[in-house]
Amino acid sequence: EQIIFRKNEFVKNLKYSSLHKFDLKTGNMEIMENRTRNLTPPLNKNSNALSYVVDKKLIVKNISNNLQKSEVNVSQVVTIENSDMVLYSNGERIVYTPLGKGNYLWPSISPDGTKLLFTLAGKGTFVSDFEGNIISELGKAHYPNWSNNGKWIVYMEDYDDGYNVTDSEIFLVSADGKEKVNLTNTDDINEMYPSWSQVDNEIVYNTTDGIIYKLKLKID
Repeated sequence: EQIIFRKNEFVKNLKYSSLHKFDLKTGNMEIMENRTRNLTPPLNKNSNALSYVVDKKLIVKNISNNLQKSEVNVSQVVTIENSDMVLYSNGERIVYTPLGKGNYLWPSISPDGTKLLFTLAGKGTFVSDFEGNIISELGKAHYPNWSNNGKWIVYMEDYDDGYNVTDSEIFLVSADGKEKVNLTNTDDINEMYPSWSQVDNEIVYNTTDGIIYKLKLKID
């Protein structure tokens, strides 16, 4: 029923960000945060609560959503600040670098709240616990996303020539890294940026041609 997104604009080479909420039924647009210098995108989804960070402070707001009645614990969220992975947990801000300093990307907390999924540029994608112990190594797994039950991770394996994407496929891997499946395996289509639907067996992604697909999994 709603789309919540961050909008960036540049004024005299400085980036300002705003957070917007668009109602699909009424067409109304609401500005939730206006023109701030350090604003993350929304950090949780599919819940009645929205969380994001402004100037290193976690903000949690209730939002109405008739499609989703269950509440989600937003006492801990993870984001990227200046290439570091930062965990906000029960009011505490923790810089979390389990593999040392580097350029961390695409962090997320498992649905059961016990594990972290993240990518370290040049090193690969990993699953860890909150003590910094690596549970599994997933290799080249860009833009990874947890399944709703936390058992699987969907990601893209993309390649480029420095200017354009030359090849990209969507893969599914078990959270322990032991099972891996190529979901697309096409020679003429570059599939990117997969995300799980609210339905457990559906994945959505886009191509470099701007087409959005919904893929249905057959799970035995």
